[in-house]
Amino acid sequence: MATLLHDNSVLIQTLIERLKASQGTELTTLYNELRASTGYVLQEYDGTINTMGQRDEISKLLANAMYGPVDGYSKQLLALCDQLSGDVAQLELNSLSSIPGMPGLIVPDTDKIIRQVHNRPLSIRNWRGELLLDPFIKDWETLTLTAANNAVLRSWREGQTIQQLTTALRGTRALNGADGIIGQYVKNADAIARTAIQHTATVARETFFDVNDDVVDKVQFVATLDNRTTAICRSLDGREFAINVGPRPPLHIRCRSTIIPVLADSALNDILREGETRASSDGYISSDETYYQWLLRQPDKQQDMIIGKNRGKLLRDGGLSAERFAALQLDRNFEPMTLEEMRKIAPEAFKRAGI
Repeated sequence: MATLLHDNSVLIQTLIERLKASQGTELTTLYNELRASTGYVLQEYDGTINTMGQRDEISKLLANAMYGPVDGYSKQLLALCDQLSGDVAQLELNSLSSIPGMPGLIVPDTDKIIRQVHNRPLSIRNWRGELLLDPFIKDWETLTLTAANNAVLRSWREGQTIQQLTTALRGTRALNGADGIIGQYVKNADAIARTAIQHTATVARETFFDVNDDVVDKVQFVATLDNRTTAICRSLDGREFAINVGPRPPLHIRCRSTIIPVLADSALNDILREGETRASSDGYISSDETYYQWLLRQPDKQQDMIIGKNRGKLLRDGGLSAERFAALQLDRNFEPMTLEEMRKIAPEAFKRAGI
């Protein structure tokens, strides 16, 4: 049974990651459309922008030309999230229903899941923009158009040529356009899409768990075990939370963490977890192993590379368990603590580690 449940969980995650990767085609289309639309506008001009009237004219024409592609991409991404909402709930139903002895499960109405996806804020830390899904995506659209307008303003203010403005927008051939505003903001769009998809999957899963709270008691936070995992995700890895309580992925842009159900039937839960594995950068390991337990098995240099030399030394020589070390990484608001804040809480560990 554990293998079956694990395989189903992998299937769900594979769907999510494939959806993220599939945005590459859409982003290439967006990139090409923006390059073509800006080129079409600017080919009508030469020399420099001499007057405020000409400056404002170019700004307006560029905004109109770019609006269609960026707005179209935003709408396509939102439609994708709506579609994913129902798909994830159905996959969770299939996963849990495959367990022998599992009582009847309820699938929330798709419209309800979609409303939750749009109305529950993202849990991203230190984000200055909107946290609801629609404006979160719309902010990218606004910033893209603002960046293009600012390029026109700078070009006029600094006496640059139309060719220089074109390069600022479209980038250089040597770097395949990556150094241009269009290339940079299309890259940002990829980050926004991956984050929006992760948010959608998390909310859809939890909405399903919520209506089946007689079966699913809690959720467990699961981080990816590799050297790209952020401090907050690796510190929350393995932590269990009541449904709709506590931090949820995505906690940052491009977050890859997820949640899995903890069943109310503890005996069934133990049977399902027995022998179950999870993926890491060095192969499959026991599903009970948390991020810092995994990190303790890595070479000293890799530990230092991931969490820094002082934290690495504290982990190895401070006499702290992996669980205690993880707890020291975040304050009560789930914000990362500095070394000095950690020292005040566990001074003896710092003495043992010699730091």
